[in-house]
Amino acid sequence: MELADYIEATNRAVDPTQAVEIYQKALCDIGFDRMMYSAIQAHEASDQVCMASSYPVDWLEYYVGNGYMDLDPLRRYGHLQRSTFSWESLGERYKLSRQEIKVMREGRDANLFDGAAVPLHGPGGEVIGVSVASSVPHPESKRFLSQLNLLTVQFHTVYMALCAEAKTTPMPALSKREREVLQWAARGKSNWVIGELLHISEHGVDYHFRNILRKLEADSRITAVVKGLYYGIISL
Repeated sequence: MELADYIEATNRAVDPTQAVEIYQKALCDIGFDRMMYSAIQAHEASDQVCMASSYPVDWLEYYVGNGYMDLDPLRRYGHLQRSTFSWESLGERYKLSRQEIKVMREGRDANLFDGAAVPLHGPGGEVIGVSVASSVPHPESKRFLSQLNLLTVQFHTVYMALCAEAKTTPMPALSKREREVLQWAARGKSNWVIGELLHISEHGVDYHFRNILRKLEADSRITAVVKGLYYGIISL
């Protein structure tokens, strides 16, 4: 897709989901079929914490379940970057810990190859990160960093505007206990650990999660966390 056509298509998007679909197609055209779009650092003046992903579901569940949101060097150092960079270059700029290296290695084991990231800094202090990868080795990935930056900035601009419009819809109402359960889930805690932290049984956590999934119209734990972040019900 030509850049002018891409800009026109994204500007015509009617909702965030359509904007994501157009962006993902453009990414595939340059060899990246996996994408993660999420908040790295939220700001108290902004309630727009959005997230979209085409990463493998089993990897996301493993990632969240093992608390990798706190260990991922892309999140840890992404707020320090001002330009698009390859995953490989991150290890050249910073001394990664053993745990951070493990996260990156296990990402490759999950068929996330030759990745790159685009940090997006907002006026309120928020930082949004877009991470892309290929499900097969992509030796020319670095050649597309400039194009990736252009595609991503356009997508982010459109997506955030559409999210602002969508915010006019009522926020799902979760109980205090449901918010607590969802908050701990966002931090990678299992149902058993959440039960111990909240002094309730694991079955009780399961019960609250079923209610959370129903109220947020979510089909999985990951989707519930994503929607909770988006609506500002929980935070990172």
